[in-house]
Amino acid sequence: MSDAHKLSIDSGALYSLLVPLEQMRLIVPRDCVAEVVGWDAARHARRDAHTPWLMGKLPWGDVEVPVISFEGLCGINVEPPAHRARVVLMRCLGDAFSPGYFGILTAGFPQLVRVSAEVLVADEQSNWPASAPVLCQLRMVGQSPVIPDLELLEHQLAETAA
Repeated sequence: MSDAHKLSIDSGALYSLLVPLEQMRLIVPRDCVAEVVGWDAARHARRDAHTPWLMGKLPWGDVEVPVISFEGLCGINVEPPAHRARVVLMRCLGDAFSPGYFGILTAGFPQLVRVSAEVLVADEQSNWPASAPVLCQLRMVGQSPVIPDLELLEHQLAETAA
């Protein structure tokens, strides 16, 4: 694994971003995030009936990055984004998907959190569809964020692009 993909671990803590979505929160390692940018649905949205979770593409540098609704991928109804919507641009972990980045549409600006084993407990009651790109759901300090399966998500994007 390259240095760019190593996790930020300091004294047993992982620096992560708590990403607000419409109906849930994600928690992702900070080092997997390339940038957080604004989303202009009027300019970038291109949805179709076959992939309602694919919200459109965002020009970023010299590439167009697909923007997804994580909730849509999990089978939750996809609502039009609010005016505070942002896109968390994620670095791909593998080489299954080119251009190497994808975006997750958020309902606001992510919050930096320092996570350690002492504040995390697996939420055994969560029930996700087998096709959902979810590794697990946690309980931490009054919240229940979801850890996304980024590799599965990349493979789903690669299959859609093919």
